[in-house]
Amino acid sequence: AAYNQLLGNDWIKVYPVPFLQSFNLLFKPSITSTANLQLLDVSGKIIMKKSVPVIAGQLQLLDFNLSQPLSTGVYFLRYSDQKESKTLKLLKY
Repeated sequence: AAYNQLLGNDWIKVYPVPFLQSFNLLFKPSITSTANLQLLDVSGKIIMKKSVPVIAGQLQLLDFNLSQPLSTGVYFLRYSDQKESKTLKLLKY
């Protein structure tokens, strides 16, 4: 129930913002497929890629623990599956 409250009216959310070393992605996909995730810096360079199986209507939580240190600044997390895509803005301390 706490995760549903965190999502509110959204189907996808990233937290904490700003983050220090790791962040979480909470989402509820509308289709069963494979989701592709990309972490990008402000110039659009891909820092990390991940593909995960997703199940329609099932709340999913992914933990991103970054192995390489990132500089302070703005980053983007791009989510896409066969139906939806969304780019979320992140702030690194």
